[in-house]
Amino acid sequence: MGNKLTIRTFEPSDVSRILDLHENAMRDIGAYVEGVPEEDLNAIESTYLQNGAFLIGEYDGEIVAMGGIRPVEGHLTEMLEEFDEQTAELKRLRVDPSVQGKGFGQKILNELEQCAQKRGFSEIALDTTNKQPRARQLFESSGYELEIKTDVEAFSEPMTVFVYRKTPLMG
Repeated sequence: MGNKLTIRTFEPSDVSRILDLHENAMRDIGAYVEGVPEEDLNAIESTYLQNGAFLIGEYDGEIVAMGGIRPVEGHLTEMLEEFDEQTAELKRLRVDPSVQGKGFGQKILNELEQCAQKRGFSEIALDTTNKQPRARQLFESSGYELEIKTDVEAFSEPMTVFVYRKTPLMG
C-alpha cells in the first residue's frame, strides 16, 4: 500500500466527503459540535478558492486529508490586530483518523504553505484548541510560533484556544 498521498485542488463533487472527513476527524478527538453548520465547507469555492486554496489528499482512491488557506478574517483578526492582507489563515486541516500518523497532515500543510507563498502571502496564522494536541505538535514542529493562548467558552463548553503564526514563509 505505501504512504503515497495524492494532493489536488478541491472539486465541487468533493463536498459530501469533506463534510464526512471533517465530522469524523472532529468526533475522533471529541470536538465535533452537533447542529453547527459548517458554512465555509459548504462554500469552498467562494470561501477559499477566490483568494486562497483548498487542497484534498487522496490515498488508495479515498479522500483522507484536506486543508485550506484564505486571507485572514473573523475572530483571528480580533485576537491579533496586526494581521494584514499579507496574512493567510490556515483552516480545516483534517486527516481521517484511520490514516493518521502517516505524515499526511504534514504533506497537506507543506503544500498549503507553498500555495500561500505563490499567492503573495508572507505569513500564515491559525487557531486550534486544547482538544487537538497532535495538531499543535504538527504546527510547532513546522515552525509555527504560539502567539496567544486564551480560555474561552464556545458552544457552552470551556476550551483553550491557541493562536499560531509562521512568518516569514520560506520556500
